[in-house]
Amino acid sequence: MVRPPKGRKSSSNGEPDDSTGTRFVRFPSMLRVDYALGERTTFAYTSYVSAGELWLRSSSGFEVGQTHELKVALAGKEKPLSITGTVARVDEGDGAGVVISFAPGQDAALQRFRKFIEQSCVAKLEEALARSMRSAEK
Repeated sequence: MVRPPKGRKSSSNGEPDDSTGTRFVRFPSMLRVDYALGERTTFAYTSYVSAGELWLRSSSGFEVGQTHELKVALAGKEKPLSITGTVARVDEGDGAGVVISFAPGQDAALQRFRKFIEQSCVAKLEEALARSMRSAEK
């Protein structure tokens, strides 16, 4: 099982000090992501997504600092989301994966991705919470 990195707080200034500097809530999600590596196009699946980054279950061919154009298959028959990101972290070996942080200045793509997270990931959590509260009342 691939485990995404955990954000840690710095004791000195309260800012995240992990390699991604994340400030977003992460949601488990398995989405297909197509991208180019060299002259070939390949794909991998996400382990988690957030409004600012995603974790791909592949580290092969990635280097920190590289920029990639990603095609993220969100749901159903919608056209894949085109979004650009920069490799923020690469983990090799057991649980290999890569964190890709979304580049600023692509507001329409980021808004569409956030809408997907709200409608898919958050909605599922709300449904699960409602079910657990109903069963606790019985």
